[in-house]
Amino acid sequence: MPDAYYERSLDLVRIALFAVLGIIYVLAVVLLETLIMPLYVYRPLHAMLNADYASQTGNRAQEMIPSDAIPGDEIGQIMRSRNATVAELRRQEEELERALERLEAAKRKMADQDRLVSLGMLSAGVAHELNTPLAVLQGSIEKLLETVDGVAAQDRLRRM
Repeated sequence: MPDAYYERSLDLVRIALFAVLGIIYVLAVVLLETLIMPLYVYRPLHAMLNADYASQTGNRAQEMIPSDAIPGDEIGQIMRSRNATVAELRRQEEELERALERLEAAKRKMADQDRLVSLGMLSAGVAHELNTPLAVLQGSIEKLLETVDGVAAQDRLRRM
């Protein structure tokens, strides 16, 4: 009889232990899901998702995760790394924009210079086209000065 009593008591202890462990497990899960996970996992992940959405939609004012929302754990390290990467990306974008502005200014300047070169070449061509007949005309007038005898004609040729 003591063995049966002992076995029954042992079964009751096992059931009680199982019930206590089950209650502890359920309480641990409830504690994790209601306090720990939202505070240390869901909230930081939600902040990162919001910041990523802001980056994708071009909302530069909201794309950085505020430092007071960054925890001091591994998720916080990821958040700080993300912020640093976004900041570096924005710095490089601004540098690229400045370089493009300088390039556009240089292109405008080169276009102006090309126009001046074209104008200079046109002027040189016009001057050459005018100079050649004028030189022939001057030579002809000088030859006429040598051959014409009249004073009035000589005077007129000199003015020419």
